[in-house]
Amino acid sequence: MAFFAAFLAMMLAGWDGQVLSVDKVQDPEIVAGLSRKYWNLSLIEADLLIAPEPRVIDWIRRDGGMLYTDNGNKRRELELYAPFLPRGGLLGTHDYGTEVDAAWAESFLAGLGYAPFRPEEFA
Repeated sequence: MAFFAAFLAMMLAGWDGQVLSVDKVQDPEIVAGLSRKYWNLSLIEADLLIAPEPRVIDWIRRDGGMLYTDNGNKRRELELYAPFLPRGGLLGTHDYGTEVDAAWAESFLAGLGYAPFRPEEFA
């Protein structure tokens, strides 16, 4: 995941965008190398599925916040973190419709006030 986060950091650098990537285990050498190369990338080690991680909540509550779930239990990630996204925040889920049930996700997110935006373009 760290290398995908580095790609996002590279792509967002021109807009002063920042990326936080969280994994249960981070390789210290990879973290050090990527941290030197990308000023806008933060890599932390945490288990996101036990309870809401305060550092993640603080990050996604920012204006322009975005949550991108790519863990093995995306439903749990959505339950724990989607409620903290600010109005206008963006939410994405890798393998949507395969690793997370689309009907469940859309119902859950509608209950939080979210609506799909141009979903046909991402199908």
